[in-house]
Amino acid sequence: MAVVKETKEKMIRDQLAEDNRILSSDIEIKVSGSKVTLSGMVPSYYEKLSAEEDALATPGVYVVENNIMVTYPEETYVLSDSEIKSSIENMLQWDPRIDSSKITVTVQKGVITMEGSVDAFWKRRVAENTAFSISGIVDVNNKLNVVWTNELKDEKIAESIQNALKKSPLVNSAEIIVEVRNGIVNLRGRVSNLISKRVAADKVAYVEGVKGINNQLVVL
Repeated sequence: MAVVKETKEKMIRDQLAEDNRILSSDIEIKVSGSKVTLSGMVPSYYEKLSAEEDALATPGVYVVENNIMVTYPEETYVLSDSEIKSSIENMLQWDPRIDSSKITVTVQKGVITMEGSVDAFWKRRVAENTAFSISGIVDVNNKLNVVWTNELKDEKIAESIQNALKKSPLVNSAEIIVEVRNGIVNLRGRVSNLISKRVAADKVAYVEGVKGINNQLVVL
């Protein structure tokens, strides 16, 4: 068991070292079975997300707890909380896909919290990605609720998801189990690589009626 643990740790360390999106070497890795905990410091939120992505791409890793802290270099101009808030609100208002009047943004010490509602799950992602794009952020708490105009039965949602997965050449739908409860989708089964895992989640995100996704697909 120790050999497996050390092997996973080395694989993650190697991936972080080879990823030129990550400039920091101050990232600590702790492996416990199929779970990996990341800690340490990086100079940007983008690097924090990239490190998590690399860890998830490691065979045998199913869960990543990302406790990495974002600490911007002293020479970097960091937007104030009010500037971050204003930037996000403006970007949401300019996006014709989003009804920004139903979204409240607060920022405290670089931590963004988004509350309110959107009328599709993929719009929740759009709003979150907007927050990710702002310089100076430390973390994002996406508390947006998905409120569909027309409520669909879970069986109908599951059927639509399965049809969407079958149409993707990057996903083997026969090895994916789709479960839907109150609009929340659980994906279980296996995929051949991280790209297929992401594609499956993306397909689900655009299906009508979906309120949330738990992507438990295993990369083998």
